[in-house]
Amino acid sequence: MAEAAVARAVRAFLQAATPEIGFLGEEDGVHSTGEMQWVLDAIDGTANFVRGIPLCAVSLGLLHGDDAVLGVIEAPFLGNRYAAARGDGATVDGKPIRVSDTSRLSDAVVAIGDYAVGPDAAARNRSRLSLTARLASECG
Repeated sequence: MAEAAVARAVRAFLQAATPEIGFLGEEDGVHSTGEMQWVLDAIDGTANFVRGIPLCAVSLGLLHGDDAVLGVIEAPFLGNRYAAARGDGATVDGKPIRVSDTSRLSDAVVAIGDYAVGPDAAARNRSRLSLTARLASECG
């Protein structure tokens, strides 16, 4: 599968570049541990990827103990790279970004992530669909 190949390539690169940092991959588990650890989802949005929907990404984070210190999301089909580092803010394609200053829910855009597909998808999506319906009715 493509995801396993991406995971192997990223893990090999990171282990060569930062051998002192541990590695945890969604697909292949823990390869090494330490005070710091890379955390990788090689294809975040696999269901979208296999269906040719461009809303998928490579997600990589760096943990120091339990604290997230760095995150990078590469959305190759959209041509975007999101990055954030503790204390340094966040960027998209190298340009600073920030959270919205919107204070009214009716003026906001709320996203809650992917929906499940496959067996038991309806049951697994029940809470998300309920929240979506409630937000839609509140925002009218």
